[in-house]
Amino acid sequence: MTQEFRFVHVLVCILCCLMFIGDVSANNPKEEAAILFQQKQYKEALDIWYGLVQSGNAGAGIYYNIGVSESILGQTPKAILAFEKALRFKSSDKKILEAIELERKKIENAVIPVPSFFLSKWIRSALSLLRPGYWAMIGLINFIVLLFWMIRFKLMLLNKRNARARQVVLLFTAGVFFLLCAWLSYRQIYRKDEAIVVTECIFRQAPSDDSPSLRTIYPGEKVIMSDQIGDWYQVRLLNLDEGWVKSESLELIIVDGAGPGKQ
Repeated sequence: MTQEFRFVHVLVCILCCLMFIGDVSANNPKEEAAILFQQKQYKEALDIWYGLVQSGNAGAGIYYNIGVSESILGQTPKAILAFEKALRFKSSDKKILEAIELERKKIENAVIPVPSFFLSKWIRSALSLLRPGYWAMIGLINFIVLLFWMIRFKLMLLNKRNARARQVVLLFTAGVFFLLCAWLSYRQIYRKDEAIVVTECIFRQAPSDDSPSLRTIYPGEKVIMSDQIGDWYQVRLLNLDEGWVKSESLELIIVDGAGPGKQ
């Protein structure tokens, strides 16, 4: 085994240890909440799960558990809000997608969503494989190995070392690719342009109470925000209709304090 590969092996081991430590740190509260959930003490379990979120242990699993509990308690908007947050981490998880679909059936006069483009789904699914920090760490490892490799072999004349030149390009490209994945993954998880309707509201043509009404939107609907004027948001429904609603009727889908815990 060459010195470079030994070095990479050590860095990978450190990464795995960090992932393991992040997961173990919250095991006890998770187990306690799971027991309370099995005992049908849903509110008590929710207190623990919300506490874990606030302490930086957010992840798909915790948000999914919150969504299930809120659903059992009849809180459809809160359940969908939690499921949507879980989806930020695992965008192609069938269990989460099915939970959202079942919960949407409880919404009065719910809009019929327009399916997403398959390529967008594929990209979101690929980005969900790792958290942003892990994508970035892999990218930095590539650059560190590249720097170490160049210092060792003193690449001064690349034209005489074509094989090594290709390796340099490959490592650099891989590093850029993983850092790009980190940035895109971060944007996917922490985007702030989506919201859930939490109170019944009027969907209007313009940001005014005097503007014509397009329809009534009921709690639980998901909207995508594109503009804001005063206390009005311009939003797009899942069926791609656009209009304006009062900000007081919305709760933004914002992932709180997501730490290094496993998904």
